[in-house]
Amino acid sequence: MIEKLKSDVAKKCSENVPVNVPVNVPVKTSPKDRQKKIIIALSKDSHLSAQKLAEKFGVTDKTIKRDLLLLKQQNIITRVGANKNGYWKVN
Repeated sequence: MIEKLKSDVAKKCSENVPVNVPVNVPVKTSPKDRQKKIIIALSKDSHLSAQKLAEKFGVTDKTIKRDLLLLKQQNIITRVGANKNGYWKVN
């Protein structure tokens, strides 16, 4: 009887123990926060590529390109020069 009670208690205790999250898991931020950070990053260095921004914020370059397009449509940033060697200007 005591052994069964011990095993039941051990089972319940193990169910309530949280699983450890690795340290290097990126913290998800909202798109609005990421876009604000993109604006700040581009105001410091306008020649940052989408790939560099993606690495900096821990998202894919497609996500950054969508954010840049949205910011461009809102007239917050503008593209100066060609796509290959141009840069982003914060309005």
